[in-house]
This record gives sequence, C-alpha cells and structure tokens, in this order.
Amino acid sequence: MSHLRISRYMLRSLLLLLILLSALPLWAQRTSATTTYYPTFRPATIHMRSGEEVKTMANVFLKNSSLVYRKGSITMRANMKLIDEVSFDDQRFVCLDTLLTTIVDTVGKLVLYRASVIDIEAFRRMENDNRQITNIDIGDFVNYSSVDLNAASDLRYPLVDTYYIGGFGKLLLAEERRVAPKVKKEKRRLYKTLITLPEFSWTNPESLLRIMKDCLQ
Repeated sequence: MSHLRISRYMLRSLLLLLILLSALPLWAQRTSATTTYYPTFRPATIHMRSGEEVKTMANVFLKNSSLVYRKGSITMRANMKLIDEVSFDDQRFVCLDTLLTTIVDTVGKLVLYRASVIDIEAFRRMENDNRQITNIDIGDFVNYSSVDLNAASDLRYPLVDTYYIGGFGKLLLAEERRVAPKVKKEKRRLYKTLITLPEFSWTNPESLLRIMKDCLQ
C-alpha cells in the first residue's frame, strides 16, 4: 500500500513538473500592460520624409508598430509612408516601410533593427475564455478615433520581436533564406556552423549581431 502511495505521489509530481515545463515558453515571452509602447501619450518630434518636423503628443501602437497621436480628445493614426523617424525623450524610432523600429546595434555599415508588436495568436490563446474583453475587437483590433487604447488595464499583451538588417541597400528580414545569400563565399562554412548552434536563434539579437560581425562583413 505504501509503495502504491509513493507511486501515485511520484506520478502527480511528474505531471505537475511536465505542466510547468510546458508553460515556460509562454512565461518567457515579453508582455505589455498596454497596447502602446508607453503607458500614456508623451511629447514627440516626428521627422517627416519631406524634411519637416512636427511636435505633438504621440505613442507607438503595438498592434502594428505604427504611430498614433492626439488631436484634441481624439486618437489619430499617422500616415506611416510620410514618416522618417520619431523621437521621444528616451527613445528614437526609425520608420522602415510602415513599421516603427528601434536600433539594437550597428556592426560596421550594418544596422540591426527591432520591431515589437503584439502577438495576436498568443493573445487569442491567452484570452480565449476571457469575457472581460469589451474594448478590443480582435478583427480590427481598435477603432483609433474613439477607443481609449489602454482601457483594458487588467490584460497582458504578449509581444513578438521581428528583426531587420539594414546596410545592403535593401532591408533584410532576419531569417535564413534572406540572410544566407548575403554571406560571403569564404564565410559560408562558419555561417552554417553558427546557425546550427543550440543557442542560436533568429529572434536573439546577440545571435544576429554575431552573424553580422562574423559572416556579413
């Protein structure tokens, strides 16, 4: 009987351990308490591609890493095709196509950019049974003109980072099929070794910076 109790105890412990381990990737994912980069709108300088500068109260909307700004009591979405950079007091965002990105680091002439957006699929899974979501429509995600972007303060929004490498004349999405053709012939063996290392990841900036330094220079 005592052996049976021990076996059942060990089984319960093993099941609990497996559950905890399976949850680790979700816990490791960065999250945000708001749907914007900053909790509140703050002063920003928008550098237009025309050369003009506009000062306004702004924020970065994390659904698609776009710029939103205040016009009176209304939240407006900026035309991203007209924007070059956006400067806040503590952060500079560079507009790549229609994404606001931050500069992670530079290696010679190469620049590593990061765009952080809400992971919609992970959000769906996390909130599948949550009936308290009343101010966010997953389809359109937000009505810019009338919704308080941070109304659902009890939610946590999982974030996903996408990296881009600039400096080749054309922006590269940091993934194997885009980067491999840029690797110099004499460095291809090293490149293949690096990307097969257990610690390597295309979403790890340290891994990407090493590729940029050792294989793309």
